[in-house]
Amino acid sequence: MSIRDPLSFLPILAGALICLTLSGWAKPGAGAAAVAPEVLSHIRAAPEAVKFGDSVLRLHANVWRNFMPLAGAAPDGRPMIASLVVFVENGPPVALHVDAIWILQGDLIWQSHDIEAGTTDSRGSANEYVVRDGPRLKPHSYVDIVVSISDLKGNNYFLSARHQSINAVS
Repeated sequence: MSIRDPLSFLPILAGALICLTLSGWAKPGAGAAAVAPEVLSHIRAAPEAVKFGDSVLRLHANVWRNFMPLAGAAPDGRPMIASLVVFVENGPPVALHVDAIWILQGDLIWQSHDIEAGTTDSRGSANEYVVRDGPRLKPHSYVDIVVSISDLKGNNYFLSARHQSINAVS
């Protein structure tokens, strides 16, 4: 058995990183998630509703990929976009911030902290967010969406929208 020079693995590592980058699972600020086991257990167990004082929080997600033919567009379509709405049911308006999103499909986990805050309805019962440059997953397959939400007091909550179909625009 021979001992290899540790630097001999650099070309293999570089090739793997290039493949991840081209597949959409590794991008600056987002990508293939190296999630700590204790966080992963919270992500996988995230409920679809969270009790928040007298209110209940629920997540609605709409995910899609755009395959419209445009000059310069990738033949395999553009990256996934997720439109998220956190609903506050049965209670007063709540100031919330989505800190992170995870998109899960089987053992694959994609995460991002680059989340655009959208509008909030006049009653404060629906807070909208958008996440762009998601993974290039197959249309009409299913994903679980999990978000980490914080309130003004610094409390954190995990919330999920399970079994979401990836829509395709073409």
